[in-house]
Amino acid sequence: MRTSLNLLFIALFVLMNVSCNEDDVETDCITGEVALIDKVEAPETAMVNETVSIDVTFLIKNTCGSFTDFKESSTEEGKIIEVLVAYFGCNCAQAIKKDTRTYEFTPRSAGVYQLNFRSSTNELITINIEVTEQS
Repeated sequence: MRTSLNLLFIALFVLMNVSCNEDDVETDCITGEVALIDKVEAPETAMVNETVSIDVTFLIKNTCGSFTDFKESSTEEGKIIEVLVAYFGCNCAQAIKKDTRTYEFTPRSAGVYQLNFRSSTNELITINIEVTEQS
């Protein structure tokens, strides 16, 4: 009788943990992070008040990842652009894949614009675009 009671207690304990772990898995398997930028293709010149399109190629570390957005910040080095990637799911193939998205900005005045794209924790890909007035 005592053995049956112990088995019933163990079965209930395992069942409760399994149901709790399923809930935890759903929230634990959603993450977001900054992706490493591999390549930036941009024009060397542009015009004031015209949208500049820049192709940004970045690395996604597994099959559950997808592009979320570009994040901009300003520092003494100029504007820094990072790529945000969201990862949804726990069972993801560990295959690095590349994705390319277009970053756009519209210069409001003439001059040289320096844009820095985050390629690693402490490295940037820097591009300069010379912006001129429309003639």
